[in-house]
Amino acid sequence: MIESRGKSLWIPVFIVVMALVCAAQALVPVPFSARVALVLAVAFALATLSVRIVTATSAAIVLRFNKRTKAVRGEGICFIVPLVESLLRVDCTRKTETIETDRVFTPVDKAEIVVTTEVTYQPQDLVLFVEVKNLIEQLDGMIAEAVREFAADPNATPHTWEEAQGMAEKFGRMIVAKLSGQEIPRYKNGKPKPQRKLTPDEQENKQNTVASYNRLSRGQGDFSIPGLGIILRRLNVTKVEPSDELKKALEKISKENQEQVAQSKEAETVALRLTTFLRKFGVGDDVIADPQKLQEVLDKLGLSLKDLLADFRAETSKGTENIFTIRGVERILGTLSSIAGKRGE
Repeated sequence: MIESRGKSLWIPVFIVVMALVCAAQALVPVPFSARVALVLAVAFALATLSVRIVTATSAAIVLRFNKRTKAVRGEGICFIVPLVESLLRVDCTRKTETIETDRVFTPVDKAEIVVTTEVTYQPQDLVLFVEVKNLIEQLDGMIAEAVREFAADPNATPHTWEEAQGMAEKFGRMIVAKLSGQEIPRYKNGKPKPQRKLTPDEQENKQNTVASYNRLSRGQGDFSIPGLGIILRRLNVTKVEPSDELKKALEKISKENQEQVAQSKEAETVALRLTTFLRKFGVGDDVIADPQKLQEVLDKLGLSLKDLLADFRAETSKGTENIFTIRGVERILGTLSSIAGKRGE
């Protein structure tokens, strides 16, 4: 933890300087007033050079000859050795990062999902915090490992990307468990999978992990990650959604489904119009379904099948080539085509 004060060498240095002043005075006598003025000047210079103020939102690491030490100064007034020590100030305010974990695949449908996690943290071990390189990348790696391990388990949910979308909270708990080195119960088809009975220590660790996640999700966490020198204040999995490629594929499937629905409705409309058209000539459904009866009716009416189809094309915006592919019209046009084949039309 950050200390509010720390040891300093300014007092021994001040004593050494005063000793030098006294030695110089013994060699070269000077008036008392001059000696007092010299002492005050030296004291003022030392005070000016040694006093530092650390603000409330920061802390400082003591550098000695520009090298980091383990000495830390918290907020307030602190002292350093002039010309020997300096301070490396570090912002200790809370910071929030959004981490997106991709290349996460569910085991059954092999679909790629993206898990978005928001974390709020602040320094805890200031010396380690400064020494850690690529802090966010390391935190990203820890979270990604937990997310991928949870999503890829074939013996537990989520099995598909649809299931994963509703499991943001469980993803969050698994992240916390992974960061703490503890294991929480996995779920198979919505029920805890069989496992050995937990020991009292393991049971306590599990409860602590769940409690830690609950505090983190509310922004009241104090979850320490010693290896990074930080403490997590908040952790929430905000989104579990399909990857961009999967979204495009889903949009394509949705569009095709909509086109199929539209085509089906169009088929019903065309079939109705064609049936209505034939009924103008007294042709009923029972006749339309029977090629022989339909041919007899057309012969009695003196109608040519070619003219009949030409008239139908004139009444509809659809060509007969397209109508042949529409379900619901195939039966009618199949009958007409059969007649046309027999009559050589």
